[in-house]
Amino acid sequence: VPGSPHKHVEAAVLQGPADDTDGIEATHLPLGGAFPNGALIAMNSRGRNFLLFPLPRLPLTDSARARK
Repeated sequence: VPGSPHKHVEAAVLQGPADDTDGIEATHLPLGGAFPNGALIAMNSRGRNFLLFPLPRLPLTDSARARK
């Protein structure tokens, strides 16, 4: 939300095997054949392992097109 950096809008809900997470990261950069549109990486707290989710190809909004 512009002007409110700590007020977040839910964009998506991922169902996966993580019990809880203390951190996530995402990139839109290609990461090879399995992740051509980037990935979301979440740390699974109980297993202390990392879960990788391929990002879908998302259409650009008008404001994102204008920034290109």
